[in-house]
Amino acid sequence: MAFSEEEWKLRVDLAAAYQICQKLGFNEGICNHLTVSLSGDQSTFLVIPYGLLWQEVTPYNLLTVQLIANEPSKLPAFLQ
Repeated sequence: MAFSEEEWKLRVDLAAAYQICQKLGFNEGICNHLTVSLSGDQSTFLVIPYGLLWQEVTPYNLLTVQLIANEPSKLPAFLQ
């Protein structure tokens, strides 16, 4: 899968943030997450799929999500 240079840097940085936060114990609890916006209007962003352990996050397994008409209720259940 090919990513732009900018998106690849954001993917690497977000994956690293997950690794650091996991080592610091910030992953305890349920439904915690980190995201990063890929667009200026914040309608496209990177997230991890539900159930993925923070120590398993890599730049390749991050999901790209685009909000349609700013309706988060239309997101698949595994992203809510």
